[in-house]
Amino acid sequence: MSGWRVGPTVLPRDRPPSGINNQSAALDDSAAEAFVAAMFDHHLEAERRTGVVGRRSMIAGRRLELRSAGPSMLEALAGPLEHLPTADGEPNQLTVSLFDTTSSGVEPPPWPLALPEIVPGTRPLFRFQDDARYVTIDPVRGWTQVIDCDRSAAVFHLVTWGVVSSMLRRSGSRGPALSWSARVGPANRRSRSAARSRA
Repeated sequence: MSGWRVGPTVLPRDRPPSGINNQSAALDDSAAEAFVAAMFDHHLEAERRTGVVGRRSMIAGRRLELRSAGPSMLEALAGPLEHLPTADGEPNQLTVSLFDTTSSGVEPPPWPLALPEIVPGTRPLFRFQDDARYVTIDPVRGWTQVIDCDRSAAVFHLVTWGVVSSMLRRSGSRGPALSWSARVGPANRRSRSAARSRA
């Protein structure tokens, strides 16, 4: 697997592109590896403290399970997902774990890189990845997302679950789940194909 690399800083469509600092950030591979593992571990700690609430649905043709540490975040997503068919008893093709600090008391791990200065009035998204894992950080709204294609899993952290409602209004009712599903599907196939070619 190739090393970790920092992706371009991007802005949501509703924000002006001017004034953003596109300075590249240095990223240590071992720090990135530790961060990804810690995100999943921190979600497990949040589940231990608050309990877990789950929901299995079919979305974009894939079996998706949402696992929320406590009910708050899943309740915020329940309305937009109500119309989706329930997944059958086959294994999940994607598991998304959700936790927030307000309801669980669990903080996310420290970011593995120093983020460039954020220009006032902008909301940049910082990204880094390797061949099978993708990390997105929104330091303004306070959320972090890790997608691990080798695990067919993602973990999503918010400072407070109330941000979910705002995100859904902007991205559409199925926006976050479609994003996770779309990323894991083709990326997972690329990762496995690359692994076979190196074998």
